[in-house]
Amino acid sequence: MAVIEAIRTTYLEADTGYIQWTSLPQTYEHLQIRATFQDGSAANAASNYALAVYVNNDNNTSSYTKNYMRGSNTTVLGAANAASSELGFFGADPDIPNYGTFVIDILDYTNPNKLTTIMALNGYNGTVPMVTFGGSVFHNGADKSAVDEIMLVSFATSNFLRGGSATLYGLNSAN
Repeated sequence: MAVIEAIRTTYLEADTGYIQWTSLPQTYEHLQIRATFQDGSAANAASNYALAVYVNNDNNTSSYTKNYMRGSNTTVLGAANAASSELGFFGADPDIPNYGTFVIDILDYTNPNKLTTIMALNGYNGTVPMVTFGGSVFHNGADKSAVDEIMLVSFATSNFLRGGSATLYGLNSAN
């Protein structure tokens, strides 16, 4: 039986541009983040905002590669980008409390023999409802360092609205 332990939880008591966790324990096989966010855009908008996940204090988008599939109403979209860390989408509906939900896996985060792989499943039921499945690889040169720091950012937009939250979990399989 797998062991899943909550490591840290951040509740947003005020609007903020990012969530950052440092000095992560190196005792788990994988990490998982479960989060819910709404963007702080000033007006309800059909635009959707992306969640970016950065590791090891590297917020240079050229250090990441992403692929994702997204369904929105009857529209299907697939995309790839060699210089992006966006993993999921959520909206800006400040007059309506609609939050995007995310489950993000960071696999083998301490393994020095591979690049860091991040996967995300996301859903949003707001002005533009959608579901997204995406993946990202952190490929900063030959850097295969263990993940010691994670930052969640509302990519290229304003802030996460007060009321959002994120919990970091550690996962180990049974011994």
